[in-house]
Amino acid sequence: MVGRFGHVTATLAAAALMAAPNAVSAATTGAASVDGPTTARIGLAGADPDGLRQFATAVADPHSAQYRRFLTPAQVQEKFGPTAAQLKQVHQWLADGGLRVTGENSHWIDVAGTSDEVKKAFGHPPQPRITEDEGYEARAAAAVPAELAGTVSSVAGLVPEPQGMRQFSYRVTAGPRHRALPGDGINPGGPMQPATLEAPTTRVDPGGPMQPSGPGTPTANGPVAPSGPRVGVNPGGPMQPSGPGTPTANGPVAPGSPTVGVNPGGPMQPNGPGTPTANGTVAPGSPTTGVNPGGPMQPSGPGASGGPVIVGGPIKRSLPADAGDPTLPATTSAACSSDWGGSPATGLPEGYNKPDPLVACGYSPKRLRAAYGVTASGFSGKGAIIGIVDAYGSPTMHPDADRFAKSVGDKAFGTGQYLESVDRGAWKHLGDDVCETPAAWGGEEALDVEMAHGLAPDAVVHYFGAASCQDSDIAAALASVVDKHAADLVTGSFGEIMHSAGGDIDPALVAQEEQIFTAGAAEGIGFAFATGDCGDQAAGLDGPGCDQGSGRPQLEWPAASPWVTAVGGTALALAPDGTRHWEAPMGDLRSDLSGDGSKWAPLPGQFYFGGGGGASTDFGRPAYQKGVVPAALAHPKGKASLTPMRTVPDVAMDGDLLTAVLTGHTDPTLGGYGQDVVGGTSAAAPMFVAVQADAMQAAGGALGFANPALYKRAGTKQLTDIVASPKGAPKTISAVVDHGMFGAVHEARLFKLGADHGLRARRGYDTATGLGSPTAAYITSYKPAPKEEVDGDKNGDKKEG
Repeated sequence: MVGRFGHVTATLAAAALMAAPNAVSAATTGAASVDGPTTARIGLAGADPDGLRQFATAVADPHSAQYRRFLTPAQVQEKFGPTAAQLKQVHQWLADGGLRVTGENSHWIDVAGTSDEVKKAFGHPPQPRITEDEGYEARAAAAVPAELAGTVSSVAGLVPEPQGMRQFSYRVTAGPRHRALPGDGINPGGPMQPATLEAPTTRVDPGGPMQPSGPGTPTANGPVAPSGPRVGVNPGGPMQPSGPGTPTANGPVAPGSPTVGVNPGGPMQPNGPGTPTANGTVAPGSPTTGVNPGGPMQPSGPGASGGPVIVGGPIKRSLPADAGDPTLPATTSAACSSDWGGSPATGLPEGYNKPDPLVACGYSPKRLRAAYGVTASGFSGKGAIIGIVDAYGSPTMHPDADRFAKSVGDKAFGTGQYLESVDRGAWKHLGDDVCETPAAWGGEEALDVEMAHGLAPDAVVHYFGAASCQDSDIAAALASVVDKHAADLVTGSFGEIMHSAGGDIDPALVAQEEQIFTAGAAEGIGFAFATGDCGDQAAGLDGPGCDQGSGRPQLEWPAASPWVTAVGGTALALAPDGTRHWEAPMGDLRSDLSGDGSKWAPLPGQFYFGGGGGASTDFGRPAYQKGVVPAALAHPKGKASLTPMRTVPDVAMDGDLLTAVLTGHTDPTLGGYGQDVVGGTSAAAPMFVAVQADAMQAAGGALGFANPALYKRAGTKQLTDIVASPKGAPKTISAVVDHGMFGAVHEARLFKLGADHGLRARRGYDTATGLGSPTAAYITSYKPAPKEEVDGDKNGDKKEG
């Protein structure tokens, strides 16, 4: 998860690696002027907030008589939502203060006014820091006007957002991006497997360093013209399925009619190259020498040393003059291990092992289904709806997902099996560097959609595109799911640290999202979020998943919430028969090959990438963790608190860069459609909700908030306990990414796996991998309720699961 609300895509590309950027940028929840904020979001407490939390706890607890006896959205609102009297009181107060209502739902009221009106209504903005003794709930309540106490729970937008959400997906390559094969075939290889092009081209795609352009005919100014009409572009509008067709008057697509020349990049992505304007965007149709219009905060092309090459940023890259440009590799390595350790790295110095193996090829959904017991369980998610929330929305997601599925031997989406709720007219922060571009977020969307479909191939997948990467817009997308019960399971692979150098996350935003998660639990909706890719997020870490604004170990929001399932990462090694060979904690130390090719330096390497986890400083220990999480882990590092705290992750699945997964999507900055090998806890989170969808089918109905049932299964064979030295793994787990030759220089990286920062895997629960990863026995452990209970029996002991 990267700033949940910003996206970082790290590429181990055929180039020298450069330091990863800090993906955090200043943003405000509401519009602001030099005199103060001019908008605010007023959180509604509801008729009985304590009763809502108690009910949500009971229906998620396998030991409760109310387990899985969920309410509809209407019932939740009738029982716990704001009353007519409460709403009248708030509206009258707003009218008296001259504030106007700009939006409203059962969770909050959005208002706007002059800065003086906002200041008069809510007082001076609170300080952007939360004291150790104050906590989030106290700070959120402190901003509520006294006359609205008990009716209003929080007021968001009075302080600037120090950051927005970051995505947590990272593209791993050591050669060209996989291109489409003739006849829509795709090379499913893995990293470093160049595919055959439909038509040769000598141009380099402007979207990334050393990426060959996609199939087609080069145009006069460099990029490749599409070989034919684009079909299946959904121009958006809420609740519109993504089938192919021509846009109608009100925005949806009329199925079956082709569309031609639609730019897959979304707003702010020009159809063709242009001249950069003063603010960094490109004027369509104007001459250019090959400038990449990319997204914010991404470094330019190959550099001398440092972190991974990041594809697609606003720091523009000029195209090489020709295919013989010296920045291109003279030879490209075309090797990876189809099974863990199956292919040794040759022609390189000794590292951790003799020899070190090549990186694993990208795992297909079929192999992941086998590894995690989905195939053996016999379940496929039928009857479940998986909701996926990210920022913006790719106009080619549906056809891309179908194309990818068929290329790896899986079923495409059936009729009505893929839905979208995307309103492109509402998109914000396009081109202002607050969020990455819609095209950049498209990679995260593809990963989430394709992993969910891959591990639950018969579930419905419904994509919800937030209007931007900011917390307030992400929260609005989450609320829309809950208010309509539009999904049974919801996942997001984004996040942000809660305490940054620029200030703390707005406690009102936290309080408002907590209410959404609680209401969802009452309805039987389970939420799962990625924990991030920088270990314990300690100060000074600078890997691609790290937020350099962090001054101490801490967790990412929203995975830190006690009302969601926090999904961490592992390194999954597959045996030749496709079964799980072993699984280790996700954490990588990186060493670089010296210029003369004689040694790796440094050795051991430096921390680069690792699953997020640790103890919260903001949320106390939830009841479901008591007796399972060791007391020594439930206290934040360096804190003398006597109160045990929430720890994450809860579970973990494959996300390591060296055991990454295969995806496919259209990215205009990378030359069109292609396949990528992608790592990060961004992959693990949608895998987990897919497994929950399979378990939901086994149970014959919704499971709701997963954590109480998960912790009930701690220490059983239903979960694989991930330890530091798994049986069957080498004493030191290592892998090589070989980029090939750049002139006389051999570019390669050596990684030591299982080395997360500040987090150690151990027997039982740990803050590196939580309870472990699911098995077939986990899926089949959920059983349908006995007939008499469905008919109204109140004996909770009869409910299984």
